[in-house]
Amino acid sequence: MALAVVPVTDDAPTLYGTWVGMGGEGIVLKDPASLYWPGERSPAWLKLKPKLTLDVKVTGGSGERIAWGDWGEAVMLDLAYKHPRTGKRVQIRQAVRIARQQPFELKVGARASVVCWGVMPSGMLRHPLFLGWRSLSLLRKLESDHRQ
Repeated sequence: MALAVVPVTDDAPTLYGTWVGMGGEGIVLKDPASLYWPGERSPAWLKLKPKLTLDVKVTGGSGERIAWGDWGEAVMLDLAYKHPRTGKRVQIRQAVRIARQQPFELKVGARASVVCWGVMPSGMLRHPLFLGWRSLSLLRKLESDHRQ
């Protein structure tokens, strides 16, 4: 049995901010008296991960669906987005999950909403899921609100 040393703190908000800020997936909160049993879930352990909804521009890719385990399917997309921590523009090529029954047609140059559970230091998204295409009228309203 291998042992791993992990940081322990009473200041969970600071640990979370530091770890996620470094590109970590999240932290686990636990009751100090609880025991860990491999393969078993316990209400005494809580996995805390960031959930981000990003506005992305689809700059290329393929609308051809590829199998994604038992959950659904994915498409390979070229995306551009503003990094939520640094504010820098990021360009990536990544498989993005699509719900099995969700219609999808590739729209190069269009904006879309993608939810993910964090951004890695490389700019790749953790477990990205396509939510849908952003409407042009909504984008114009957001731009107008931003200018005011």
